[in-house]
Amino acid sequence: MTSAALLAASFIGLFSPSLDGDVDALLAQADEKLAHTSKRLQREGVQLLRAAHKQAPQRLETIAGLCRSYFVRYWWSDDAARQGKLARKGLRWARRLARRWPQKAEGHYWVSVMTGLVARVATIAEALEQGMAEKIERSALRAMKRDPTLYGGGPPRLLGRYYFEVPWPLRRVEKSRRLLEHAYRINPADATGQLYLGEVLAEVGESDRARTLFASCASAKAADPRTVQTCRARLASR
Repeated sequence: MTSAALLAASFIGLFSPSLDGDVDALLAQADEKLAHTSKRLQREGVQLLRAAHKQAPQRLETIAGLCRSYFVRYWWSDDAARQGKLARKGLRWARRLARRWPQKAEGHYWVSVMTGLVARVATIAEALEQGMAEKIERSALRAMKRDPTLYGGGPPRLLGRYYFEVPWPLRRVEKSRRLLEHAYRINPADATGQLYLGEVLAEVGESDRARTLFASCASAKAADPRTVQTCRARLASR
């Protein structure tokens, strides 16, 4: 283990996961930790991602993992200023990833995600001036073209949600549905995908199938609690 990785390990604490082993093992351990809803386990997962990057800073997988760590940390915070700082840092790493491996989907995917997070904490004027909506769409389309199966259907899920959430005249409900159906076929067990597709179906009048998806999402065990709560709210309102 490198001295940098040992230093990272010293901050994790007595009950934190071992950072021994190769980079692939660290990434696999991080995936396992981040699949849980426990913030303690997620913090351990983030530390593993950062340790993996310190051990192999030139690998695509570890830079993508670093982007993921900023994404997770963004959602831990309720402070807009801190969220903006984390999103911008994540975006810088995502751009490096996209520049170095332009034919891979990962960099474009994370550029789209991080630009979206920056837009969430920006003013409407800032978002319009910087063309954030177009940047989100352009990067998501690039990721979609290169590998729609990345992260269990991440690109079509991201792009489908984009077309559903953006205001008119950019909003495209039918295009959103096609993309979210694509993502659902790739990974039907994903709770976020179930929520997103359910919301589109509810809007176009397919209430029975939407309710089925909301029910599945509402009972998901390994899912973001906010996603589960939203699905339960959708069920209660129908």
